Amino acid sequence: MDTKLLGYFIAVAENLNFTEAAKKLYITQSALSRNIAELEKELGTKLFVRTTRSVMLTPSGKAFYEVAREIEDKLNQVYRRIDKYNSGLFGDLRIGHLLSPFIDVLPPLFLAFRQKFPEIELTCTQYNTGSLCKTLERGAIDIGFASSFNFHDSNIYKVHIVKPDSICLVFRKDHPACRQPHLDFNALAQEPFVILAEQESPIFFNLFKQVCKNRGFVPHLIDLPQRPESILFYVMAGFGIGVITTCMINNSGAYDLEYREIEGKDASFFNVAAYKKDNLNPSIPVFIRELELIGNNNP
Repeated sequence: MDTKLLGYFIAVAENLNFTEAAKKLYITQSALSRNIAELEKELGTKLFVRTTRSVMLTPSGKAFYEVAREIEDKLNQVYRRIDKYNSGLFGDLRIGHLLSPFIDVLPPLFLAFRQKFPEIELTCTQYNTGSLCKTLERGAIDIGFASSFNFHDSNIYKVHIVKPDSICLVFRKDHPACRQPHLDFNALAQEPFVILAEQESPIFFNLFKQVCKNRGFVPHLIDLPQRPESILFYVMAGFGIGVITTCMINNSGAYDLEYREIEGKDASFFNVAAYKKDNLNPSIPVFIRELELIGNNNP
């Protein structure tokens, strides 16, 4: 059944006057009469009794009116829901994130977003770097929060900067480097470095190797830790110098350690929100706008 016919029928049923109904529908009275006749033919019953003075609903017309109003209300709900979905205000949004670099950013962002857009079902999952990038690549999440060096291909990913970051070294406080006012990175060439296991964060692992290569040496890497916070444990245990990011310092807990950033552009990067350009989920721009709004309010 053409839903347009429902609207014509309801207009006549509520006005009980073809002339008035035609005016409200912006069609001619003759066109309205033809459409009502078409609807009656389709239903196999008369809906109106028409005289020169009045229009009345038949018993079938009264029964159909109740159904027609229910259908129209349901259709309006569907149209409103589709409009909301197309505007990004209704639907599902799947977020994947690293924890340490974003622990100060994501909780207030998620809270504000869920309060402001209650009809968007927000699903959030913590990953390590390697699994997050693979999950985003295959489309199992919509937005990934990770480091910028994970998303080099601008043809695939759209990236929004959240905050700057850099490679940071972690020392026990009895390490000789802690007595120096400035970090002499090259003086550490023979030292063991404790870094997140390569399979957990292969790009960060290789980035640190490249930073060392740029400075003329190949690092001795101990990649035992499976999680970032484990690096601090192994540093305290004397396994070597830890390799983390600057943003992890604020989340290092009660460890009594010394932190020194590696200077140089090659050791600097950004923590970002990234999504695939071919992802058409309309809630993504809504979320990114909220991310930018919170960022602007917290310089």
